Amino acid sequence: MIGKIIKATLNVIEMPLKRPFSTHLQSLHSRKGILLELQTEDGVIGLGEAVAFESPWYTEETVETEIHALQQWLLPIIIDQTFDQPIDAYIKMSNVRRNYMSKAAIDMALWDIYAKVKQMNLADLIGSKKKEMYVGAVLATSSFAMMKNRAEELYRDGYTRFKVKIDGKETFEQIKELKRNYPNIAFMVDANGAFTLDDMDLLKEIDKEGFLLIEQPFAVDDLVEHSLLQRTISTPVCLDESITSIQELKTAHALGAIKALNVKVGRVGGLTPALEMIEYCREHGIEVWCGGMIEFGVSRAVNVALASREEFDIPGDIVASDVYWEHDVVTDPVKVKDGKVHRYTKAGIGVELDYDFVKTVTIKTITM
Repeated sequence: MIGKIIKATLNVIEMPLKRPFSTHLQSLHSRKGILLELQTEDGVIGLGEAVAFESPWYTEETVETEIHALQQWLLPIIIDQTFDQPIDAYIKMSNVRRNYMSKAAIDMALWDIYAKVKQMNLADLIGSKKKEMYVGAVLATSSFAMMKNRAEELYRDGYTRFKVKIDGKETFEQIKELKRNYPNIAFMVDANGAFTLDDMDLLKEIDKEGFLLIEQPFAVDDLVEHSLLQRTISTPVCLDESITSIQELKTAHALGAIKALNVKVGRVGGLTPALEMIEYCREHGIEVWCGGMIEFGVSRAVNVALASREEFDIPGDIVASDVYWEHDVVTDPVKVKDGKVHRYTKAGIGVELDYDFVKTVTIKTITM
């Protein structure tokens, strides 16, 4: 049993990235985020993270809208309430439409509490079997020279899969060259909605390259267009931004628009709906893999637990924390050795906040 939630603390933080993260939509040089702490009347503290960006280039949510949704609508539903399991709180939050990243922060924190009360690591609690897993990395740079340098660094560190941002013919030619240089690395491409049906000739060329998948080729709402593309090419179409709920997943599947799902706990509203989506994908033969949001260590710990489930065959975007940060916000940041990440073993999500460091990067604290 989770127990009664008596207090919530939001720490809004900002940290510089070690190197820019660039797509055709946005270049990030620093990252804002929200670390959430929920406390029970028994003194158990659960950690969550709201992962929206500062501007609405990825989804409609932003750091500021998360603060508003959490403070004004979602946390008042949770505080002073008693819950048995995380799903109980998730059902209560369903009266607030969407705001999935805000809901995810609460859901993560409740799972952390739930696992701590049961004295289990989150991975064990959700039925994960793997003790370690191979991981991949994203190549999102502003130049081809930087991309080649970054690829070589990641290759030396043992990463087994690269995801490369693509937005047209020029980047496609660059990726082909890069792919030839690393024949033992699995490649996938991510368009972040850069293409339309007018690009079908180029997409057919991309199809011939034998990528693991092509992620989000069309815009968020273009499910019909994605289905038309999937009928035309053999490369699995993977959806990311298009899928934020189980209902959207079922619609995409019914249309034939999806063969793979990028599961991001923050994007879909938390671990509770993510587990439901994974079960649906398993039943319907849709591949799943774990994506990333340039997160801090709280959300990344949840990703490690999720990606250790047996359904996840494709190496996830779970790079070492020091790829993005000089210092992460948790006491045991994600580490990669020989291309693998080991599961956490401590009760809960497996990490705690490094409070002394968090104080140095906090720009606002809200207590409820």
